[in-house]
Amino acid sequence: MRNKLKINKNHFFTKELKIIYIKSRVNEAIAQHIISRMRDIFLNSFLKVENVLLMINKIYNDLNYRYIT
Repeated sequence: MRNKLKINKNHFFTKELKIIYIKSRVNEAIAQHIISRMRDIFLNSFLKVENVLLMINKIYNDLNYRYIT
């Protein structure tokens, strides 16, 4: 996913667009976690796209989790 976001910088102008793309590529459980942390009122909202990818990796220990299950 990191490579996709790097290669297609012209498609993903903002942090929000990048996070929405990531959310579209993962399973429902991860997507719900991402959505809950995207809310402006959430104290630990994602400040960087890399934090989203690190969270996925930390929880599932594999960024390709959706395609393995």
